[in-house]
Amino acid sequence: MEGGLRFTVLWSTIDKTMHYHGFDELGLKDCTDRDLVISGFKRNLETIPICVGFFRVGDALFMVGGKSCTRFKRTLEPTNRLWSALPPPDGSFCESWTLCPATMKVKRSVPILVPLRDGRIFICGGTSEQEGWAEFYDPEKGEFEGKNLLVSMGCPHPISCFQWTDQVVMVYYHHGGKGLHKPCKPSLLSYNIVEDKWDKFEENLPPPLYDMGKRNLVYVGGDILFIIDYACLWFVYDLSSRKEVGEVCVKARPRGELVPVMEAFYAGNKDVKSTSWVFYIFMAMPDDNYCDLEYAKVEVVQAKGGDYIATVQTKGVLKVGPFYDIYIFAEKDKKGKEKMDG
Repeated sequence: MEGGLRFTVLWSTIDKTMHYHGFDELGLKDCTDRDLVISGFKRNLETIPICVGFFRVGDALFMVGGKSCTRFKRTLEPTNRLWSALPPPDGSFCESWTLCPATMKVKRSVPILVPLRDGRIFICGGTSEQEGWAEFYDPEKGEFEGKNLLVSMGCPHPISCFQWTDQVVMVYYHHGGKGLHKPCKPSLLSYNIVEDKWDKFEENLPPPLYDMGKRNLVYVGGDILFIIDYACLWFVYDLSSRKEVGEVCVKARPRGELVPVMEAFYAGNKDVKSTSWVFYIFMAMPDDNYCDLEYAKVEVVQAKGGDYIATVQTKGVLKVGPFYDIYIFAEKDKKGKEKMDG
């Protein structure tokens, strides 16, 4: 499937085993449920950390930051370490993650990150330190470069970020305060990569519909940003005019009324302005005590009058089994070789 999305799902179970499954868009068919051929990583002597950040470079998986126990302390402590691994073969469990020599400048729990168009990884938050609040990781050099946050900006706690232009990265937050997560206005920080400059971009974003430390800001190209909290209601925000320009009501809801969306991804080309967009959204199933993962493919079209009309094209359930920690990320699939089994 040339140019489609390739998804990676990693989840931990009660026995601290980390499971893995990779697939492309062809795997997300319209079905009630789908059993998976699950792979994974064996447990190390040291417990796999929680609250980490994940990214992928080529075929290699990377895990950064998070909290883990040391051999000498039973409490969870933030870490600045980086691990790498190759995806295990289908249906098998391989040796666990390898510790990389490079370390971040600061320790981070729940780091927020985004792969940049130049191949680097932008990492921010997860710390109360303004010095080194953000970092770039260069996979080719295997090095981190720290970036300080301005003192006047306080200490925001980001929960989402995206790259707007080749030069500008946007960071979203609605909590701030050093050491404490105090509510504040839903805001965007902008960072100019070329000029090495931070700015407070705007503080008037639509308030979150629920506050669970997660919000999906999905940039679709041009100046359009979709903000997705619940599966049934989305916001459309114009970055140029800096205001909300519409709402998306998903009438054929994937399930129930107010279902929080764990992750949302845009399947189109961000380099082309459009009035039609296709998204994939993933939701936990709390009725089953976080057992399995629901998904839906949603098309949104902007009508001539300016209204946004949504249609659920496909939906189903990934049978991942019980989990307590799950991570989902996606990238453009240039090879189109990975398919979902089952």
